[in-house]
Amino acid sequence: MNKTTMYFKAMSVLGCEYSSTEARGRCHHNCCDGQNCLAWLSDRFVELEKLRKENRWIPVGERLPEEHDSMFAKFYGTEQWSNVMWKKQSDQVNVVLEFEDGTRTVSTLYTHDEQWKYTNKIVKQKVTHWQPLPQPPSTGEGEM
Repeated sequence: MNKTTMYFKAMSVLGCEYSSTEARGRCHHNCCDGQNCLAWLSDRFVELEKLRKENRWIPVGERLPEEHDSMFAKFYGTEQWSNVMWKKQSDQVNVVLEFEDGTRTVSTLYTHDEQWKYTNKIVKQKVTHWQPLPQPPSTGEGEM
């Protein structure tokens, strides 16, 4: 398979409506010679890589979610501080929970002072991966 054929196959997969051999002359990417196809494909691959990085599951051994001061942080080091308070906490994130029997499920949790705050402390579980929650859809997006 030559380079130009490979470009057009990839363009077809990525959504170019003029990716067939018969339609090459009408391609809005002006890619009949394959040169502009390469630039167009390169841009799509950069976008895909960015999305992959933004939406990947992060192993807890790599890092934990970023934490910010809790509402109790101002009391740390004072006589008002209690051992039931915490200095830092993360926003809620998606997590993969692994149970003692090896089964996994997806849930949401957050951290306090770099420790996961489990809602069920009876069942033995651990967080293996996490990712930020997605942004909600913008107004009207996806509505019928």
